[in-house]
Amino acid sequence: MSVDAALAQVLRTIPRYEPCVDSERAYEVLTTSQLCTPETLGKAFHASQDLFDMPDTGHAAQVWLFSLIGSVASPSVAAMVLTDSIPDLGWGSGQLFSRDDQGYWFGFRPHALADDYETSAHNMGISLAPVIESICTLTGIRPAPLWAVAADGLIQPAIGAGNEDFEQLKALDVATRLHAGLQQATSIKLPAPRFDQIVDGEIVPIAAGEEPDYVIAHRASCCMIYHSPSAEFCTSCPRQPKEKRYAGLIAAAEMY
Repeated sequence: MSVDAALAQVLRTIPRYEPCVDSERAYEVLTTSQLCTPETLGKAFHASQDLFDMPDTGHAAQVWLFSLIGSVASPSVAAMVLTDSIPDLGWGSGQLFSRDDQGYWFGFRPHALADDYETSAHNMGISLAPVIESICTLTGIRPAPLWAVAADGLIQPAIGAGNEDFEQLKALDVATRLHAGLQQATSIKLPAPRFDQIVDGEIVPIAAGEEPDYVIAHRASCCMIYHSPSAEFCTSCPRQPKEKRYAGLIAAAEMY
């Protein structure tokens, strides 16, 4: 299946991803080098501060990175679970674009297929590395938390698509292999992915080789949105007490 056909199938199932891949409505098309400039990143950080009323530039930058990964990776990752295609997540193989004049929202339209999940994630990591380096230079943030955001940004949409389409085993395979591919792109040790399932209102381990029920991927990263006075902790935020986080995950699954 072609990239365009795979994305079209994803959008029929998850229409909210459409702005993330609709490059025809791009405000501006840009390269990775252009994204890494102090001007582009500074504009993104200021937009994040304005959107979420976050005075700390580092917190605003981490929220922005979380949004960036969600926008540029989620549709293609979902395509890997919902179809037999593997879009190449390396930004040089497609079209990276800005979605608004404020400079906060971005998107990515892949134009090529990768040989396997690991290669696709590795290529994204190579594209992302200079962005993370620039964020660290501009804000003083350590790289490890930012790479953890990127890893979660690949794992979460895979598991979400698997739950959406009852392809949980495939989603687990895709998520694990994407994580491995991203690790190949950085010397920073990524947190190991952790998965469980929700069965009869309880979070329990996944038995090897069995099709799980509703799968949850435990986040290893924090987007920092809780620093905004207009926001709270994300349901899956690892900074929440375990009991409260688990209760929120179970409640969310029951509404799914």
